Amino acid sequence: MKIGLKHLVVKVVESLKATGFYENTILVFTTDNGGAVKMGGNNMPLRGTKGTLYEGGTRGIGFIHSPLLQTSGYNNANMMHAVDWLPTLMSAIGQQNLATSATDGVDQWAAISSPSLHAPRNEIVYNIKEKPFMAAIR
Repeated sequence: MKIGLKHLVVKVVESLKATGFYENTILVFTTDNGGAVKMGGNNMPLRGTKGTLYEGGTRGIGFIHSPLLQTSGYNNANMMHAVDWLPTLMSAIGQQNLATSATDGVDQWAAISSPSLHAPRNEIVYNIKEKPFMAAIR
């Protein structure tokens, strides 16, 4: 019997609620890059695939579910990089000082939890590859 991802997430949330941990939980589902088109990924309407510098190869989707969010049920199109997760999640749990060694990342928690705020990031290094040399900044 094949169990779907949605069923598994529901079971995790039910378990968190039953054990009293749900109120302090942040569930994050994300990816580090675009989908691999040759493996069935679809990045439309973006051009490119995993491993390319086009936005279809570098942009990813995700979602956050938590009772700690000030607002929920909205789409956030702000720019965020993978290195932002550590300072963002540390801020979410009130421990900004624990993320001081993560100098590349920026705290995105306020912008994630309130749709009226803009993200503190306005540029991202997409990739730097040495051989053959390729680089992209947005």
